Amino acid sequence: MEIELYNTYLKLKCSAQETDLVYEALSFKVPGAQFSHAYKKHRWDGYRRFYNKRTRRCDAGFLEIILELADSCNMQVLVHDCRKKLKTKLHFSEKAWHEHLKFSGIRAHPYLSKIQVNSVKQGLRAYLKDLPWRRGIFCIATGGGKTSLLGNLLTTINRPTLIMLGKLDLLYQTKDVLELLVGEDIGTIGDTKRDVKKYTILMSQTASRLLDDSWFKDYLKTIECVFLDEAHHLNDNTYYTVLKQLDNAYYRFALTATPLRRGDIGDAQLIGSFGSKIVDVKSKELRDVGALSDVVVYIHEFHDKNIPRGLQKVQVKKRGIFSNFERNDKIVDYAEKFKDHGWPCLILVNQIIEHGVGVQEAFNIRGLGKPSIINYKTPKNDRRELLNKLESGKVKYLIASVGVFGEGINAPNIRALIRAEGGSSTIKTLQSIGRGLRRKQPPNILYVVDFWDTHDKGLDLESRKRIATYEEEEILIRDITGADDIEFP
Repeated sequence: MEIELYNTYLKLKCSAQETDLVYEALSFKVPGAQFSHAYKKHRWDGYRRFYNKRTRRCDAGFLEIILELADSCNMQVLVHDCRKKLKTKLHFSEKAWHEHLKFSGIRAHPYLSKIQVNSVKQGLRAYLKDLPWRRGIFCIATGGGKTSLLGNLLTTINRPTLIMLGKLDLLYQTKDVLELLVGEDIGTIGDTKRDVKKYTILMSQTASRLLDDSWFKDYLKTIECVFLDEAHHLNDNTYYTVLKQLDNAYYRFALTATPLRRGDIGDAQLIGSFGSKIVDVKSKELRDVGALSDVVVYIHEFHDKNIPRGLQKVQVKKRGIFSNFERNDKIVDYAEKFKDHGWPCLILVNQIIEHGVGVQEAFNIRGLGKPSIINYKTPKNDRRELLNKLESGKVKYLIASVGVFGEGINAPNIRALIRAEGGSSTIKTLQSIGRGLRRKQPPNILYVVDFWDTHDKGLDLESRKRIATYEEEEILIRDITGADDIEFP
């Protein structure tokens, strides 16, 4: 088997038997395919194929899988590297990078500086056999300094670079931090702007409108390095389409806290675009050295015997979670417990507006007024202002939609978090608690209250999946029956 390797794709010269093996290895089952019309009519078998037998091409990131397949089948492989190789500057030392962060006004834990420098070294020294492999996924837990790592990589690689983001909330936050780190203006393509610099941030929504624009296509040809931040958003096909057009991007890296956890086609696209993980730093590792807050999750088992069986999922969620007065009243109990201890409390609710309003009304019925709510209708400046008031203690509790709070908004001083939204998403679980895990003044700890809803099989399964995520992250879990069971340090 012979392989021609380019930046965006690779091309195979192989026998019919080898072709079939590669075709099978790069075929992935699409979750939920059995519900599609094409599948039911037997016009599709439910698989997505990433190797094209006609063109003999697949995404370049799959090279690792193909080489592993060849080794397991005792196939001889010859790889022709057709990429234009680009050299980098010398990387920062751990001490120099830590001093650089301090000079830039970023108070990083020394262990984070160590992780960032070592990660850069691993990424730039990675090889597949004797082949330089300047791509991969940096998997670093929320709070591990991914934006600072990105700044280190930018200054080290020092090439025309595209940084791809998915949320407008992250655009200016990332831009401001990177400008401090690299000492240069960062360009933006997004939010009505088209300002190209040596390092430029591209918003996904804007990219989708520019895919057929000749200016945009010419610009992509100038890019020699690409980063995808919050890489679990690669299930948005806009990213995937743009990445396939970056023919001259020799350096390709993704940064995320939660890669390859969905089990969907986005995972395969992520591997095809960037290769496999080259760095994996888990939350517990950062918590153990004090770079993040320690965390305790309190689980309240909640059962409403008045909910009848046989309801549709939408009705179960509405009656069991969104509009359940007894459950909302328990939320108030816990929020009051934290308030009495002097810990302002953030309450995460589902993005459905009626859920936040229901929790708000539960406070009002108890004579505690109506806490403010942050949801997708809240202007960005108001979101930050309300969180600042909560963190400073000016307000004692705040209700926030998990969809708004999950990414792009950090609340480092929050010590109490009530997860009222339900759901089973591993990514949302990690993102939600991760926003409150930033290192704090002693006691360096975050308390999380979550509800195990047992009044419906579907809700019970979702609750169990959230608890399984906590267990996988090696987070301390305690069962409680009420607010009096919570013990403070």
